[in-house]
Amino acid sequence: MRKLSFCVRPVKLFPPPLTGRITSFVDIIRPFFVLSRLRSIHLRITHYDRATSPLGEDELFALADAWPEVEVLRLELGKPLWSDPDYRNRPPIRPSVNCIARFALKCRDLKSLSLPAVELQDRNLWVDIPLGSQHGLRWLQLGCVLPLNYSHESLDASTQFLQHIFPSASINGLPDI
Repeated sequence: MRKLSFCVRPVKLFPPPLTGRITSFVDIIRPFFVLSRLRSIHLRITHYDRATSPLGEDELFALADAWPEVEVLRLELGKPLWSDPDYRNRPPIRPSVNCIARFALKCRDLKSLSLPAVELQDRNLWVDIPLGSQHGLRWLQLGCVLPLNYSHESLDASTQFLQHIFPSASINGLPDI
């Protein structure tokens, strides 16, 4: 199998476990990790509740480790989430600019990446990234830029960083500088 598209829709059938442990998205999709040769993955998250943790940077790296040959990765949030102002302002998938670069460097064949949001950075952009690193990503789609009250310095630094790491990429979703 080379292509997989699925929807994560956590349903509350039972009360949260007594352990107080929060379910992570990685726990939900872990059964698909055995399909390590996947090339195209579309993951849609339609519902989110306090019993499910956000898809953070560690979880994104778990996806990179599970699917190192991925060429196309599309992570999106369904309309039920975007209609709620709490999730519009703090969506459960919002990797930093640095995380996007580190994720791509783990997935050398990645050509297209679509994410619902990105956290801008103006400092520590190069943390854990060898200077001069570049990746052949061709298309990067970012749904929204956070924080909503970002500074132009943050936007400028993040944009320049992404353009350096992905010199061949069409980057969509960042406001014009």
